[in-house]
Amino acid sequence: FQDELDREVARQKAEQEKLAAQQKAAQKKDDDLGGNFIVVAADELSQAYKDNRAEADGRYNGKVVVVTGKLEALVMGAEGEPYAILRGAVGIGTCDVRFAVQKADYDRVFNASRGQLLTFRGRCAGIFAIVVDVTSAKLESEGPD
Repeated sequence: FQDELDREVARQKAEQEKLAAQQKAAQKKDDDLGGNFIVVAADELSQAYKDNRAEADGRYNGKVVVVTGKLEALVMGAEGEPYAILRGAVGIGTCDVRFAVQKADYDRVFNASRGQLLTFRGRCAGIFAIVVDVTSAKLESEGPD
């Protein structure tokens, strides 16, 4: 019986190590914003998701995007992390673009003004409720207030 128990413990430990390695690799991929990227305006990105979610996912989800748009709002996450919201497509079923800002850019984002033109580079994570999510977002540039 002890041999079976030892084998099961070893199997579970190996499974946990494999899962931890997969999570670490996924995080590294999210943090790697170099290489190929897609340049798109915030309103175009959100309109693509409004028009056809599956097609937009195929084009943007999981890919590095460089998105420019006007700052609509800054909101705080559950752990105090800022999210920048850029104005997306307007009209019925408005859909904005939400950026999970990298820690290094917190101060720059907090100093931005509503309506200011901002450009972020991050990894598109698809649509969640009424926003298109972009993770690991780095503030690339700021336009005039």
